[in-house]
Amino acid sequence: MTPMTKLLIVDDEPLILASMADLFEDEFDVHTSIDAVSALQYIEQNEVAVVLSDERMPAMPGHEFLEKVRQVSQATRLLLTGYADIKAIAQGVNAAQIYAYLMKPCDLEELRSAVQGALEHYKLIKAVEEERALLHALMESIPDPIYFKDAGSRFTKINRAKARLLGLDDPAACSGKLDRDFRSAAPLSHALEDELLVIQSGVVVADRIEEVRSESDTSAPAAWFSTTTAPVANRRGWITGLVAISRDVTNLKRTEQELRQKNEKLQAAQTELAANAAALECSEEALRLKNRVLKSILDSMGDAVIVGDQHGGVLLCNPAAQQLFGLPNPLSARNGPVTASPKTGFDPLRHLTPLANALRGKSTDAAELLFKDAPGGKPVWLSVTARPLREENGNIRGGVIVCREITQQKEAEGALRLATRTAEHANRAKSEFLSTMSHEIRTPMNAILAMADLLTDTPLDAQQKEYVSVFQRTGGNLLTLLDQVLDLSKVEAGHLELEAVEFDLEPLLRQRIDVMQARARLRGVELTCEMKAGVPGKLLGDPNRIGQILFNLLANALKFTERGRVSLIVERISGAGNKVSLRFSVIDTGIGIPAQKLALIFAPFTQVDASTTRQYGGTGLGLTISRALVELMGGRLQVESEIGIGSTFFFTAPFTLAPGVADVAEEMEPPADSNVPFTEALVSLGRRGVSILLADDSNDNIYVIRAYLRQPGVALDVVKNGQEALDAVKQGDYDVVLMDMEMPVMDGYTATRAIREWENTQGRSRTPVLALTAYALHSEVRKTSAAGCTAHLTKPIKRPVLIDAIYQHTLHVLRETEMDAPETAPLNVDAELDALKPVYLQSIKANLDAISEAVDREDYTVARKLGHQMAGSGGAYGFPEITKLGRALENAAKEENGDDIRMHLAELGKHVRRTPPIPAS
Repeated sequence: MTPMTKLLIVDDEPLILASMADLFEDEFDVHTSIDAVSALQYIEQNEVAVVLSDERMPAMPGHEFLEKVRQVSQATRLLLTGYADIKAIAQGVNAAQIYAYLMKPCDLEELRSAVQGALEHYKLIKAVEEERALLHALMESIPDPIYFKDAGSRFTKINRAKARLLGLDDPAACSGKLDRDFRSAAPLSHALEDELLVIQSGVVVADRIEEVRSESDTSAPAAWFSTTTAPVANRRGWITGLVAISRDVTNLKRTEQELRQKNEKLQAAQTELAANAAALECSEEALRLKNRVLKSILDSMGDAVIVGDQHGGVLLCNPAAQQLFGLPNPLSARNGPVTASPKTGFDPLRHLTPLANALRGKSTDAAELLFKDAPGGKPVWLSVTARPLREENGNIRGGVIVCREITQQKEAEGALRLATRTAEHANRAKSEFLSTMSHEIRTPMNAILAMADLLTDTPLDAQQKEYVSVFQRTGGNLLTLLDQVLDLSKVEAGHLELEAVEFDLEPLLRQRIDVMQARARLRGVELTCEMKAGVPGKLLGDPNRIGQILFNLLANALKFTERGRVSLIVERISGAGNKVSLRFSVIDTGIGIPAQKLALIFAPFTQVDASTTRQYGGTGLGLTISRALVELMGGRLQVESEIGIGSTFFFTAPFTLAPGVADVAEEMEPPADSNVPFTEALVSLGRRGVSILLADDSNDNIYVIRAYLRQPGVALDVVKNGQEALDAVKQGDYDVVLMDMEMPVMDGYTATRAIREWENTQGRSRTPVLALTAYALHSEVRKTSAAGCTAHLTKPIKRPVLIDAIYQHTLHVLRETEMDAPETAPLNVDAELDALKPVYLQSIKANLDAISEAVDREDYTVARKLGHQMAGSGGAYGFPEITKLGRALENAAKEENGDDIRMHLAELGKHVRRTPPIPAS
């Protein structure tokens, strides 16, 4: 049963008190008192709705008593007086701010009506205070800024979020101020125009997005804001001000830009939105006005706002929440709490854990939740902010939550992760392709350039020598282009690595100048080098890459300089402790570069003159790779040029003045050049009876190495895999081993490690093992060194390089033979290849049968290995179609695609049958 409202009657006449108590006992819980002091004590201890006091009382007049009541209670106050002095009555009423007064004697109906009016006034005041507390808590829980302004653009009210943006501790401190009074937070550039439009026309400016740059910090990145501005009108409909909500959407704009850059493969991630409400005035008229504005704001918000009671029921929600959770429409506190039911299917405590936490006094900021029971049937992701709702005494009476749907953002994040994985997979595939391409191109190039070198040892007329010279020069250019393409690909993939080894700068510079001197003398250009005082000699860095940069810059300068001078100057720029920065400059007196072309010369495959009739050749990759290497070192490659005067290319690079570990690549290189011609070195190998083991599964490479080492006294044994090489080393006495690193049964890495382990077990000295492989990457050099190889030789191998490497690593062999070792006899390479072609074609037919049988039993390893062999050998024997189809077979076997393998086998069989037999000579 609801308790009755308390009425307190104060009069010093007991009869009057008794009559009045009888008059109101059916409607009120009536209490009486004959003195003001005891009446005040009762009011302080009880909630009294209406106080009716006589004016004439002992010790304290009635109006003074009612004034003290006003200080301790919200009760509505009535005064009974018998004074006829109207002026005195008015003074007493005004001093106590009394709701009404009655003249004695008074009519009973008039008295009853006055008391009922006072009760209604008390109820209205209580309702206003409760709504004000509820709305104040809601305003403070919304994380986005809200502010009110009058018609003159002066702030009248802001919430705490807006106060933080303005640098205020107290939101009330903004009252009456303008935007220009707060320079700590840059206002929106078009905010005043929006506000003027709203005041003059009464329209709502919604979700206006604009870019804003801070006026106080010009280096700060631009921010993006979405602002909604709405008018505030009084009861007569006159616009008296405005309310505005500013939402920071910078993250959303940046996400959209990132997604556009990825060709719309990702979707825009939404930034956090926050619900905003206006602060309310204390008076009843202002409170009701602000309540209407707040409702308008909540209705227009895209985020779902829910206010729950202490039991988890929904007290208040906006339309966005009704749509998201399928709640009744409209829903307010007067409709009563909404809990889980068959109609709504929505249980706030079960579906919104942050609300349950808020009811326990815990706040939640931007918690991500998956709402599986959405009305649309499709799960949605929510970002939820929750705050507890407390009474003045600190007790929790409910909670406020703001829910923002972030499903698109989560989908965009998933798409971004997928795109990242796809890009990483593409980079790995590209690296694998480049590695395979290097191996496949260098293997036939080994045979091509080797044959050219062998032809130079045969009797040739002048024209034939010119042809062979072109053959060698263009082959060398092709290898240079291959190295540049591989370097460029590693730069683009971010896989280019720099070493940190100790090296001498002066010999490095001298070696680069010596290499370019012949070209400079041929063009009649003076080539000089100067290392200025203060430049240290020993540095820690990557000498190979420094040399590559200088080679590219010097070669470029000589190419475009027809007369005059090309100078290389190295000088010290700065240094502290063991750190030093050096500046390298290459200065020429060449043709110069137009100013409008300076920005283009570092682009891949780009030259100043790109026409088909250009005078100067080149791939256009040298400067691109050089700039990438310089930037990887922490410097910057720049150019200054003037037409007809010349150009200066210069860059800086940081180094460390500290001893480092010896370079692995240098450890594996053959010893220093002995300046012995390779023909004399080959004769020496024969006279000393050097014994060589070659491990290689490629017949082409075997043929080339045999041709290179055809010399009386040189013993060459051949095996086809690593296991056979290991067995041969254990059984024979070889002075050097040439080891291919990719072989069946057992590869070269495993075989070399096994040889070293056997040598250690047997107490044998280490036999030089020279890695002979098509892989030229530094990682491969380290890999072969780790396996135990003595040196790393890269295919295609030049005959002088191979013979010199064997010569240098067998100087300890003094086993003299009795036979004379004449000069190497001329080789008829074409005739020997033609003689081997019938046997080669017969082996291809056998491979077709072996692959077909292997595919029938789903053994794709055989198809991959035999396809790889045919891809590397067909072109060397003059059958490019076999190379093409062999590569296709290898790729299909890697994918285990039996249908494609059978299709390529049929094509290869037709090609072999169409090829006419070549009689052996």
